[in-house]
This record gives sequence, structure tokens and C-alpha cells, in this order.
Amino acid sequence: MTPKQEILAIFELAMDISELTTEAQVIAANSGATGISVTVFKDTTEVDWQMNLYEWSHDECFPAKLRFLRHRLEELKQEALAQRTKRAA
Repeated sequence: MTPKQEILAIFELAMDISELTTEAQVIAANSGATGISVTVFKDTTEVDWQMNLYEWSHDECFPAKLRFLRHRLEELKQEALAQRTKRAA
């Protein structure tokens, strides 16, 4: 995936997670033209974790950092889906 596609996937995952669960809220925001910020709230009031990524001209790790963040959000989405299925049963 290109960095732009990764960022779009991160935004989509953030929305999906927030819709699936009331126990956590994920907010993704642009950090200027060269970055993204993701904050995960526990119980909608307490910050669980936050990650800010910026693309600098000398930073070759930006795509890898975006992949890591997307992977972490995919894990959160799977956890939210499992909790929702468990509650429905």
C-alpha cells in the first residue's frame, strides 16, 4: 500500500472501531500535510494510547510505521468484533 492508502485505511479502521464498541473510541486526525495522529480512549474519557507519525524527507521508516499502526488498529477491530459477538450470544 502507498502511504496515502495506509492513511485512508487507518481512518476507516478508526471509524469502524468507534462504531463497534462503546468501551473505546478511536480518533484519527491529520497532523498537517505530512502526518497522522491516532488517539485511543478507554471508556471515552481516559487516553489508552496515542501515536503521532510524521513523514520527514529523511525518514524512510514512515511507510513501515503506518503499516504497524494499521495492524494495531486491525487488532483492535477484531477485539471489538469478538466482544460484540460475545455480547450478542
